[in-house]
Amino acid sequence: MKRVDEVADRESFESRHGHVLDEGRRTSALRVFRSDVQPKWEDPGNSGHGAGKWTVAVRDEAVSRAAFRLALEAMMEGMAGVNGLISSSKRGLHMLVLWTQPHGTSSGEQDFFGIRSLIEHISQTLMVSLPVKFKAHTSEGAQGNQRKHHMRPADYPGGLKMAAGFMQHCQSNRTHKTINAGPNLVEAA
Repeated sequence: MKRVDEVADRESFESRHGHVLDEGRRTSALRVFRSDVQPKWEDPGNSGHGAGKWTVAVRDEAVSRAAFRLALEAMMEGMAGVNGLISSSKRGLHMLVLWTQPHGTSSGEQDFFGIRSLIEHISQTLMVSLPVKFKAHTSEGAQGNQRKHHMRPADYPGGLKMAAGFMQHCQSNRTHKTINAGPNLVEAA
């Protein structure tokens, strides 16, 4: 992956990269990660007890852009535990993915950083249902534990198999560019 820029806050992101989000191709991905964390699950900041990714299925492009901006605002304002944010689209399927850091608690709580509350806030703000699932980043990679919330096949164009296949395709078949953002890193595919 190649870094392409740095941004210090949401305003600088919007002025320099908002057009990437607004004019994104149907098969594009936009990534914003903290500069001290590489956007891969093997990075120590993205692996360990409790680390993982929260995937939100979004029905359309306009909602996807708005949800990304609200999540980016929370991340840029210092929401604890969020290392990165990805907005991707392929074949009409839109996804918002938040990567979270490990936490040292042994309570078994996957949502240590309040991601469900953030997604609920975004859902209420946009007045849409946003199904979300968690997948732990483990040493086995793709074999991580998965916990689903509010998931229904009707939430995905083409059903759940298409959503799973889309995520696998995104992770393995893309060339990425990276924008290092003040405390955050931005990438565009």
